[in-house]
Amino acid sequence: MENIKDGLGRTEKEYAFLLKIKAQWEEILRKTVVVKAEIEELKKIMTDDVPENCEGMLGYETSPVGDGVWGSYFDNEDFNGNGVKEPDFNIQFEWNGGRPLNGINHENFGVRWEAWLKAPASGEYSFTSITDDGA
Repeated sequence: MENIKDGLGRTEKEYAFLLKIKAQWEEILRKTVVVKAEIEELKKIMTDDVPENCEGMLGYETSPVGDGVWGSYFDNEDFNGNGVKEPDFNIQFEWNGGRPLNGINHENFGVRWEAWLKAPASGEYSFTSITDDGA
């Protein structure tokens, strides 16, 4: 009979231990849910007013294939007035004293190129230009 009492005592202790582990596990799960909710709230705060995939932003294209770079050509170096907007699929020009477009001054003109770029990966990128009058 003594062996049975020892066995039951040990079983009660093991059961109490398992209950304690279960309570600890449930607390961990509860905290995990709280942390997940906090992360989602932080994501929302950080992305408020940031359109998903640039939707609604000027110049955004929903097409997976972009439409190149758009150049706005101005008849002055200060980008004053209304520029003439043209698609420039490759920015590599040698005007050699000629006009960039009809109606644009060949001596002192300005061009503003605009495009949305999608980098293939996060990181640092550099853009360079070779010009004779600055960029």
